[in-house]
Amino acid sequence: EDHTKFENNVQSNFGPDTVIHDLVTKEYPNMQKEEEFLRKKQKEYENVESRYNKEKQKRELASDDSVFEEQHLTKEVRLKDELESVTRETKAAEDKFATTLYCIQAKEKETAINLLESLKSLHSYFKQVSTKVNEKIPKLEAILNNSKKSKTFGEDLENHLRVQNLKIAMPLQIGIEGLKSKLKEEGLFRVSPSMPALKKLKASIDAGVSKTAILKKYKDPHLYSSVIKYFLRELPDPLLCSSLIQDWRSVESMKDELEKKICIKQLLEKVPEANKNNLSFLFGFLSKLVGEERYNKMSIENIIVVMSPNLLWGSNGIHIPI
Repeated sequence: EDHTKFENNVQSNFGPDTVIHDLVTKEYPNMQKEEEFLRKKQKEYENVESRYNKEKQKRELASDDSVFEEQHLTKEVRLKDELESVTRETKAAEDKFATTLYCIQAKEKETAINLLESLKSLHSYFKQVSTKVNEKIPKLEAILNNSKKSKTFGEDLENHLRVQNLKIAMPLQIGIEGLKSKLKEEGLFRVSPSMPALKKLKASIDAGVSKTAILKKYKDPHLYSSVIKYFLRELPDPLLCSSLIQDWRSVESMKDELEKKICIKQLLEKVPEANKNNLSFLFGFLSKLVGEERYNKMSIENIIVVMSPNLLWGSNGIHIPI
């Protein structure tokens, strides 16, 4: 309804019967044509005047030769007539152009009123549009914030879990589910998979492809171990929290093992609930992985080497050893 009203106002302010419409479609184009015609006549006048003056000068210089003088006098008379004709035409073109300009100028106030009414109409319409957009923006933001159509890699953990209504991040679920029957595989978390396949797998998770479909499609265990590492490393903030870096460093420097365990437990209580749940899920899996050390060669020391860079880093992105 508002849009229809706006279109009617536009038609009323810019339609065929308005001053602005006449100015844009008739008067201004005519003025341009008249100006172009005037410029053409002015050039023609200059050309004829130049030729006339040259013939006149030649005739005056030939005063001792009556035959030659007569020939140039004939040309001079002809050019003089042509010059007078062009002068009249140029003057007429000047008058017509000036008249058009004066007519446009005479309608200046009328045109300004027409333009002002048009601006008022536009202002009113866009004010209404702005009000309606302002009403819609919070609703759109709420829809976007709760939309499941959002990336997983590189996104905030709590936001990912909230939007997807999960307790454990999807890449961790997929990665650990894909590895649970491959714990004896040697080279897990150390051997790199095919990069095109890994990019495709990451993209499919980001696109929201189901866990069942992904587990059915991909069989390479090194793809799943890489998915876990990439997900952890691409989190905006590490699972062990960059805000606790100094605390983790203090724990690392402790010599007494019992004291160290107590401090680690206390530190984990400071970690957000979402981080804590995912750490517990991850470490539970890593414990099972170490249990198959005889086959996969993944001792606790090796786990620390491959996993710690993905669990804690500073604001500069540099890994903090733990």
